[in-house]
Amino acid sequence: MTHVATLCIGSNCDNRRSNISAAIQRIATIATISRQSPYRESEDVTGRGASYLNRVITCSTSLSADEFARRLAAFEIEGGRHAESKAQGKMPVDIDIVVWDNDVVSPADYNAEYFRKLFDECSTNHSCPALYTENTEL
Repeated sequence: MTHVATLCIGSNCDNRRSNISAAIQRIATIATISRQSPYRESEDVTGRGASYLNRVITCSTSLSADEFARRLAAFEIEGGRHAESKAQGKMPVDIDIVVWDNDVVSPADYNAEYFRKLFDECSTNHSCPALYTENTEL
């Protein structure tokens, strides 16, 4: 069975755009990416860290929700996310499953203003830009 997920990917340290691009490349190994929003900044809701750069993607996968979430958590660790960095307010990469098969699974993320704007932009962006790693920080 194929599942459709909408993910929010963010980073608030180092080269944020490159961190997000690398996460998307990892996700593309387990899912088919159909849509990507532009990048958008948001404040760190905890107040502990720097502002985030975010992007929303829609993808499809044959993995179960649990297995998909496990793989995404592993990708976060590969991208440099650790308990110590999180405690310091530094998030090299954060990948959240917000919608799974048309069900909102993370209402807090879904209702966040920055996510709603990115989600709307992703929904109207029917093309999927080529995946790349960019070394330019916003």
